[in-house]
Amino acid sequence: MLTATATRQVRQDIVTQLAVPSAQQVLYSVNRPNIYLAVEQVNDEASKRATLQHLVTSTRGPAIVYFTSKRQTDLIAEWLRTTTTLRVAAYHAGLAADDRFKIQQQFMAGQLDVICATSAFGMGINKADIRLVIHYHLPTTLADYVQEIGRAGRDGHQAMAIMLYAPGDENLVRNLNELTAATPNEIQQDYARYQAKQPPVDDRSAVLQSYWQQGATPTMVTTIFADRQVAKERELRALMVYVQTTTCHRAVMLAYFDESAVPHTAQCCQLAGEPLPLTALGLTAVRAVTTTPTISWEQRLAQLFLLNS
Repeated sequence: MLTATATRQVRQDIVTQLAVPSAQQVLYSVNRPNIYLAVEQVNDEASKRATLQHLVTSTRGPAIVYFTSKRQTDLIAEWLRTTTTLRVAAYHAGLAADDRFKIQQQFMAGQLDVICATSAFGMGINKADIRLVIHYHLPTTLADYVQEIGRAGRDGHQAMAIMLYAPGDENLVRNLNELTAATPNEIQQDYARYQAKQPPVDDRSAVLQSYWQQGATPTMVTTIFADRQVAKERELRALMVYVQTTTCHRAVMLAYFDESAVPHTAQCCQLAGEPLPLTALGLTAVRAVTTTPTISWEQRLAQLFLLNS
């Protein structure tokens, strides 16, 4: 079994579930020294958009921007297409398989500058020259973040990973976590549905169905879901330690994976209050933003529809 981002607890869960406690574990560091780590603090959604626009037009090389919402992925991709000269596409699970394949191939061939994507984009993507990975929304966990920024700089050259954070962004993660949870009452109702031999009514019900088929009781499942919510909140707190640290982000990241910190350098990560060293890292782009592009009335109508929907 191979993974790039297994914490000590995840590794223990794997050997426990597979019943191979003596399995040999070959461990390598999660550290990627050529990826500069940064967290850009913004005030609100408007300033987050402005910062995103500045970053993708100021940094050279292909870029991926990650979102948690398919709607936001589409909306921001369209906005970047109409406010910059960049070639931008949206990618998420809501697209047809043919469209997803086409966008992947265009990105791999260098025909796109920026991919706005959900976490559906990345698995199996091995484009070596990605220079920039931006998280417009917070990832669910720090492990997910390390997995996703690992798309950058696979050629060994300098790259950058930037998380955009506005106060309260963590509430979106918390709300998403709650959407996947089930209350004791919902669990009991679904158990009654299962006993009545009715099919699952939604994705959550399908998950619960697997527990009922294994002989679990509503009390057991309630405890499992409660423990899982506690674990998710713990993961969110660990993520926020990374976001809010005023010292070395890389040290926080490595500590999360039970690794020792490495000496901090100018190429390591952004300390509190420091500007992004795009020029010093050799990541400055030659292209410039077009703030008032000339577009057709059809494009303008589509943009207004997206922004007001």
